[in-house]
Amino acid sequence: ADSTVRRWHSPSALYPELYSLKEGFDGHQGAVLCGVLKPDASMLFTAGDDGMVRGWTLDDSISSESAEIGDACKLMMEGHDGRITGLCMLDHYLISVGIDQSVRVWDSNTGTLWKTIEDAHDSVIHDVDASPENDTFATCSSDGLGYIWSLETAELVGAIKGHSAEVSKIKWAALHSAWVTASEDSTLRMWHPNGEPLMKSDALRAQGRGIAGSEGEPILMKLETEGFSALAIQPESGAVIVGLSDSSVVVLDLAREVYLQVYKGHRDIVRSITCIPEKNQLVTAGWDHSIRVWTAVPQPKNRRPGQNRTVVQGSQELQEESGEPTKTFAEKNPPYEPVSLKNENGLARFGKVRPFVTPCVGLDSVLLKSTKPLTPVTQQSIERDVEPPTELTPQQKRDRAKQQSHMNWILKCIEEGNEEVLTKAKPKPQSKPANNTRGGQRKTAGGGGSQEAGEGRKSMIVQPEHSNPSMM
Repeated sequence: ADSTVRRWHSPSALYPELYSLKEGFDGHQGAVLCGVLKPDASMLFTAGDDGMVRGWTLDDSISSESAEIGDACKLMMEGHDGRITGLCMLDHYLISVGIDQSVRVWDSNTGTLWKTIEDAHDSVIHDVDASPENDTFATCSSDGLGYIWSLETAELVGAIKGHSAEVSKIKWAALHSAWVTASEDSTLRMWHPNGEPLMKSDALRAQGRGIAGSEGEPILMKLETEGFSALAIQPESGAVIVGLSDSSVVVLDLAREVYLQVYKGHRDIVRSITCIPEKNQLVTAGWDHSIRVWTAVPQPKNRRPGQNRTVVQGSQELQEESGEPTKTFAEKNPPYEPVSLKNENGLARFGKVRPFVTPCVGLDSVLLKSTKPLTPVTQQSIERDVEPPTELTPQQKRDRAKQQSHMNWILKCIEEGNEEVLTKAKPKPQSKPANNTRGGQRKTAGGGGSQEAGEGRKSMIVQPEHSNPSMM
């Protein structure tokens, strides 16, 4: 209620969650209660407590950072006696309603008054919305009624009757070709374009679905709330979004009378809801002086009444289970353990290993998920999954130990920064012992052997004798 209209930069690819202030428009005297964009998004119209409609140009070449009102406020429309409670656009015409019980139609290009409907209701008019398909607009009031008007003739063409208390919100649902009303009697209803009640069977048949026993039953959903503070329609799904008295925002399927989604986070009632289908987002503004942007999660098409609904709290998503406690993320996504590639001696297995990793590509990252959940792993289970290696001969074991020793020495030189030792070290050619008998071998092994044998052992550390390539 600071009388300021603020314009925000949309998030960029570098900062997808950052909304920064672009500019502010000052000029209203009192709270700004409603606003609407022209179809070409070249101008924003706002109104509120001062009974004035102002048109702000959104052309960056015209609107500047100057603090003077005239730089951004292009049109000012006077005529209402008191607070203006609702605005809507129909073609290039701007329609406004207020507590003076009148409806005024303006030319949005020039700001001139085109038509006026005095005493349109017997009490305060709360909201207005337009149906471009039928070239009509509808108003709702504290008198508990809704009226449908022709734009061309400004005459009454239909009436909405059925609520037992004042009707606070009204919106046109293009997907259902129906009016949606929210009343202080805690009910939501849907109506035909002429104001007749819309039946469940008609709405479900249009969606290609049906529920037994819905013939002749009007669409009516009663919620546990003291009233509705905001109302919006999702353009793509036709779902109804309302703000409740407990400061939450709920998404509903009115035809089946089921909850689809709940948003919690505002600390005071929500006064405005806007859908951004291009970004799959929902924007809400409330009396807690905050604007919140939510991800509008697509809903399953064949959801049945009584099934779970998603509760979104800030950036967290919780799942309400019917009659069961809420499960944690860890309980829904148990950890996974890969099959070990080493045996009990720490040596790598050379058999064929069953694939245990499957890539699952997400929106922002790549997840690796095992094909089986975590279970107690035993040596017997590992042996079943991995083919046993072939038995190594004594010579192969000695060769492998030599190779490992040589690699350890190379790694030690690298860690200590002695790479020059690696380049200077030249292995000496190995000579086979002259005596290949067993006695000669025992003589070399025992008593330390000759100097040549010792040099031969050193040369094997620098450059071991390669074994069969298939065993490398």
